[in-house]
Amino acid sequence: MITTVETITAIDDKLSKRFLELDPAGYFIIYLDPGAGLQQFSGK
Repeated sequence: MITTVETITAIDDKLSKRFLELDPAGYFIIYLDPGAGLQQFSGK
């Protein structure tokens, strides 16, 4: 019987092999802090 951990590991292994093309003009990293709760930001 396949466990949840084995299923998640198989999905993670498959997705980890995807090609990721970064924008040559640059990129930014979004840091999520689960302890901070949900926050909404507006561009206004």
